[in-house]
Amino acid sequence: MIWIQYLVFGVGIGAMFSLLAAGIVLVYRASGVLNFAHASTGVLATYVNFELLERYEWMPVWVALLGALATGALTAVVVQRLVFAPLREASQVTKLLVSFGVAGAIQGVIGLVWSRLGTPALEKSLFPIQRSVNIAGARVPYQRIALIVFGIAVTVALTWLMQRTSFGIQVRALAQNRLAARLAGINEARIEASTWALAGATAALAGVMLIPFGVLNPLSLMGVQLKALAVALVGGFVSLPAALVGGLGLGTAQELIAGAPAPFNGLSGALATALVVVLLLTKVERFFVSEQEARAIQGEARSFGAGRGSVMVGTGRGWLAGFAVVALAVSLVSGFWAFVTARTLVYALLGLSLVVLTGWSGQVSLMPGTFAGVGACLSWVLSERLGYPFGLVLPLAALATVPLCALAGFVALRLRPLYLAVATIALAGLFEETLFRQDWFANGGRPMTVARPGFLEGDHAFALATVAVVALLFAFTALLARSRTGRALWMVRDNPQAAAAAGVNPLKYRLAAFGLSAFYAGMAGVLFAYLLETFSSAAFGFLILSLAAFGLAVVGGIRSPLGPAIGAFGFVFLTEVFRSSGTVSDWSAVGLGVGLVVVLARDPDGVTGLLSRLAGRWRVGGPAGDEEVGVVDLDELASAVRTQEAAHV
Repeated sequence: MIWIQYLVFGVGIGAMFSLLAAGIVLVYRASGVLNFAHASTGVLATYVNFELLERYEWMPVWVALLGALATGALTAVVVQRLVFAPLREASQVTKLLVSFGVAGAIQGVIGLVWSRLGTPALEKSLFPIQRSVNIAGARVPYQRIALIVFGIAVTVALTWLMQRTSFGIQVRALAQNRLAARLAGINEARIEASTWALAGATAALAGVMLIPFGVLNPLSLMGVQLKALAVALVGGFVSLPAALVGGLGLGTAQELIAGAPAPFNGLSGALATALVVVLLLTKVERFFVSEQEARAIQGEARSFGAGRGSVMVGTGRGWLAGFAVVALAVSLVSGFWAFVTARTLVYALLGLSLVVLTGWSGQVSLMPGTFAGVGACLSWVLSERLGYPFGLVLPLAALATVPLCALAGFVALRLRPLYLAVATIALAGLFEETLFRQDWFANGGRPMTVARPGFLEGDHAFALATVAVVALLFAFTALLARSRTGRALWMVRDNPQAAAAAGVNPLKYRLAAFGLSAFYAGMAGVLFAYLLETFSSAAFGFLILSLAAFGLAVVGGIRSPLGPAIGAFGFVFLTEVFRSSGTVSDWSAVGLGVGLVVVLARDPDGVTGLLSRLAGRWRVGGPAGDEEVGVVDLDELASAVRTQEAAHV
């Protein structure tokens, strides 16, 4: 009897996975955008549905549903027209990262508009949750049955629309050859807008159907988003029938495993993330699209972060002098602001890990928070369980994080840039569902406590220690930028074929970038653990830390060490300055999301790019050279590394 209930529940949730995945597939085929803001659109529409039902008690639930569907469709069209239409020629990785910014902005807007609600539970739904039907002795609520009917029916209808109608033919024509489709008279803008509207409506329907079984908050559907992504990947992001089958299969397997005895029931959360990694490595998309259509949808697989012109990296002495000023300021402020300064520096170091990996080698990793979590948990194991002193815990925990990056590095060498970014999202989820739930490693997800040594008690003392550690790492990074290794990383990013021809081994330098990035992130995690003293692995979740670190690094300028320092100052320090506003965190989310969109759309070098151009103007006619002001010209460095490597060969 209980297994029948698990089966029905699994088919219902699987149908919703398929429904969300259908929207992801539609947008990907029409625009080449892997839209991570899809779930946030559905949450926004669900809030509108809730507002209509609460404000107008007389309103039938079907009318409120229509309002939610219209909201989802309109939001998706506005996002497509204002954000993604101007980015039509951008790389897929850029579009994916822009969608993260859009998701953050939508979540921030939701928090600003509906902050008064907290996390309400919907009392009204399309079908009464309290009423149920008897199936083989199991009581199943009507709303659960509705999940199955609506999810399967809408996905089948969308499949028919794409395969049997002129609209679907036009979408497929655009996916296969945009130029030929335009010459044939297909209105590209209209088709894309219509497809985005359909996708937004499906997200709204999924949100309205699912939220009655949980709570309503800006992140309500983010957990479902990754599972929908896995389902869409079953069909290579292009096949709706495969997405339907994959969704039903994943949902059923997830619920049946959840009902299994321990420890097997703990594997249900990791099922979707593991599925994503496996499908990416097996290159499942080749079974659903021709090479021609794949190239048309994917566009040019350019490395993220490639750019021309000068980059501000500073000098080792310059960074040490700058942090000496920070140390002086820390000694003069209160304990609270010393704590805030230390937290700001931890975020800056986390962003620095992305400068080396993404800005310099072009490999997009969305799991810096995961590596920081590994470092933090290792600090608890080494200090509290093994009794190691802080002086040993700090380097050992950071170094022990490096081997774990081998998994991400293994994936990186086999995937093109877009799929690498998706894989790191899945790997972050896999770590959270497995390693971060282990008693021996992360105290089973419960709070962990690490004790600061006596000489670092007090926020001032620890903040000064943090300044010293971060200063050394920033100074080392500035020196690395001018070294042969730094030049080789840039060359591998911009043109791996030319790098290999010049004798530079792309494999070696990409793995080195992953290793150094993991070390920096692990060090940030250790410092964060000792700063908080009591923490849990949940503080290092993908949605909490990784996206924030990536956003602040991009907005500040992901090719320059100065970028994460500027981004962390704006995201952490200034947030505390304006903490008097109760909605400051929502404004921060909106600002970071909008900043991410604007920077990726207009200037990949962010704030540091602007400063670099200003510095260049100030140097006109002056005696200072690039080395004196800490500006590196990438074209000159690429030429230098070719010469050096050719001579070496």
